[in-house]
Amino acid sequence: MIKRSQVSHPNSSNLVLFCSPERNLSGPPHARYKESSLRNTRFVAEEMNSYDKLRPWTEIETCECETVSTLLLVDLMTDNPIHCGVCRREVDPERISLSTDETESIARWFSASSALYRLWLHSGEYENYAKERLLDPNGQINVDGRTIAKQLSASIPTQMWFFHDTDDGEPTTCPVCCNPLDTEVKWGSGQCIACRIHI
Repeated sequence: MIKRSQVSHPNSSNLVLFCSPERNLSGPPHARYKESSLRNTRFVAEEMNSYDKLRPWTEIETCECETVSTLLLVDLMTDNPIHCGVCRREVDPERISLSTDETESIARWFSASSALYRLWLHSGEYENYAKERLLDPNGQINVDGRTIAKQLSASIPTQMWFFHDTDDGEPTTCPVCCNPLDTEVKWGSGQCIACRIHI
């Protein structure tokens, strides 16, 4: 009998363990297990394409603009933070020819960023901690996000959506450089082009 078990993680390839039939059915269980582990066990990693980590769930959520002229890195409670700056729908990373390294960097950043955002949404004992981290312009989440936005901007102008709690009032200045925000925006309250920030 072939035994099969699977362990999955939302941000990594699925790992599937196949145990081939045990040859020695005599002796204590731990001995048979050891023999099976040493001789008959093989690991098969089902490779997940890097693009698949950020695929839109359905075509309904996918950007249908003729061209993608600007990008927003924003958490809209989906698996993909790459959104069109015009329609705000998700953009498939392969469509804009992101490299594997770029896609992996976005996935890693988004994993940590969305974890903090959901901690804040949960309104539990970590709410204040999560909010402090999300609002810190010099914190790792925001530094990494702006770094990615800068890298992507070499091909397509990209901004990172900076966290804002509406209970704190309307933002008027950039959280990074403290200059007034450009309020001529389609989404949100404003932007700082120099800092690649959108709020």
